Amino acid sequence: VIYLALGLTDKNRLYCGEMLLVAGASSFLVNESLQMVLYITVGAQPKLHFVSFASLSTLDPTQSFDHPDNLLVEFAEARPVERGARLVSAPYGSPKIIVQQPRGNLEGFEPRALVLLQARKLMDNQEYYQVMVMFRRQKIDLNLLIDHNPSLFLLHCDQFVTECIKKSKMDGGRTNQTGIEMLALLITSLSD
Repeated sequence: VIYLALGLTDKNRLYCGEMLLVAGASSFLVNESLQMVLYITVGAQPKLHFVSFASLSTLDPTQSFDHPDNLLVEFAEARPVERGARLVSAPYGSPKIIVQQPRGNLEGFEPRALVLLQARKLMDNQEYYQVMVMFRRQKIDLNLLIDHNPSLFLLHCDQFVTECIKKSKMDGGRTNQTGIEMLALLITSLSD
């Protein structure tokens, strides 16, 4: 278990304990289920940044932040956001984040970095059907479903096929794609 104390001052400085992480953060959130800290920078080109708990826990508070051993490693490439946007919520167990735009409207979206992290956790737990639905919604190549850990997928592929068939029977054709159709799509999209 990793315990970190994070705080944002009224001068837009984000701290982890007593160490300054970012000078110029408008807001931050913690996604506990994905073990990620998200923050938005201020300025002419604000961006949404992703930093893992593991990266934060390796920082040495006795060293200055500029020290070469104290390098903050971001989990993924920062994503541009609208100027004045602020993080509002990161629902537990979901890659979705909710941002308040300067005009006051709320926008929910799933950054690709968090979707892939969530998918990796689901695949490690052999929840392949749920990952396939997520990949179809996000337009992510279905080959990742197998390529993540081919031996684990092959070991549990019978459970995956059974779940696809079961979802088709439960659905009764009410949705656009039944489990069997999604399974056929996965098979036809496979490549080397």
